[in-house]
Amino acid sequence: MEDVAEIAVSSGHRDDNVILDAVGPETFTFDELVRMIASQINSRARIVHVRPRVALFLANLIGYVVRDVVITRDEIDGLMSNLLVSEVETTAPTLFSEWLAQNADNIGVRYISGLERRYHG
Repeated sequence: MEDVAEIAVSSGHRDDNVILDAVGPETFTFDELVRMIASQINSRARIVHVRPRVALFLANLIGYVVRDVVITRDEIDGLMSNLLVSEVETTAPTLFSEWLAQNADNIGVRYISGLERRYHG
């Protein structure tokens, strides 16, 4: 988070319009990212690969139970289209893998609803 804040502050001092990617020095596939997080938080959850349509259906069921939107069709489409992959040079120096190792004890401790935070927080 500090990296993004620094990028925002330094960009705020510019006089021109600019679009910047907040990208760190590491790149992961979605599967690698999920497995790395699961390993760091000592999750015993099984990772199962399903078609995007099935994943969306299951996410909607979970979302109904937790009263939240877990993931949208547009987000799945973006992931499938590699829209989250940046081709620019690193703008944020923090290694996600190191940050994750340092913060693993705080990840997944409690569920925070994105909808609740957005509309009632």
